Amino acid sequence: MPKDPTTTDPYAAPPMHHDRSGGVVRVAILAVMLGAAGLGYAWLSGQETTPLVPVAEDQQMADAGYDVAPTPPPAAAPEVASPTPTPAPVQRRSAPVERAPAPAPEPEPTPAPAAITPAPAAPTPLPPMDVPPSTGMQGE
Repeated sequence: MPKDPTTTDPYAAPPMHHDRSGGVVRVAILAVMLGAAGLGYAWLSGQETTPLVPVAEDQQMADAGYDVAPTPPPAAAPEVASPTPTPAPVQRRSAPVERAPAPAPEPEPTPAPAAITPAPAAPTPLPPMDVPPSTGMQGE
């Protein structure tokens, strides 16, 4: 039986409207987004940078826990001879001081060790073990 062109499927979807401007809209949106990103970058790169920490505040240093006596100011000392000189207080330096390495002391010659052979140790016998006879069954 030939198909009649006037008969249509009653359950078919209605014909769709084909919008052909989808590609143009996508390109336009992409161009607007790229332009906004470029303007934002140009505006932000022209701004003055400010420090995160205000400069006017005093900075505090961390306490390392060392108790160091403060260095007294130089004063005119009386001309009295003391029997033992007093050591100066220890000062902590901010950087290590480069010093020449101390000469290494000469090692003392050690006598050659005598050939000592240890006596062979007898192996320790193991205690007897009770091993059950195999029954041939697994998983008991």
